[in-house]
Amino acid sequence: MVESHHSDGLFACRQCHTKTTNIFICEDCRLLRIPLPEHNYFSAFQIVIKFSPDKKLLEDKYEDLLELIHPDLFISQDETHQSASLNYSAILQEAKETLINDMRCGLHILEIYKKRPTKENLQPSVKFLTEMLVFQEELLENSDQDGFKIEINDLYNKKHTKLSTLFGKFLENPNSNQEEVLSALYSELGQFKFISNLYQQSR
Repeated sequence: MVESHHSDGLFACRQCHTKTTNIFICEDCRLLRIPLPEHNYFSAFQIVIKFSPDKKLLEDKYEDLLELIHPDLFISQDETHQSASLNYSAILQEAKETLINDMRCGLHILEIYKKRPTKENLQPSVKFLTEMLVFQEELLENSDQDGFKIEINDLYNKKHTKLSTLFGKFLENPNSNQEEVLSALYSELGQFKFISNLYQQSR
């Protein structure tokens, strides 16, 4: 029997008919949903689609969901449920890693609405790369590692704020034709990826 998916975002259990937003399992009778309903990583965590969701919330949701679908809980069940539990746990882990990483999170949002950029879309402009090269050289010449970290952190936060604003605007009407917003998103994501690498190196 296939799970019943309602337009309100709830899934009716095929056994007890309870409706919940949990895509993996019925929280009442603990029956795994097989097959897994259509989903994205935000619906997997039962949260709204948003750029850079709260990291603590994701960690807490992850732990709560894993407690319900951990493979050890289904070791005495048939092979279908054992396999599903392993697969669902892997999906949950991938979802967490994606949403916690701001770059991957942004790309996932665009993928949900079939707006994922190409590699060319994310290629930073020569002007930006030149500015970053000059910026790095100036900081290295000063031998001020603390200053370097502060400057990179400031750049990172500014780009993060810009992306949050752009994604907020995009998500107001994601299925419409927003060429200008998408162009800005692609450009900012490409720059954010570059700055994120510097940010990680400086930590």
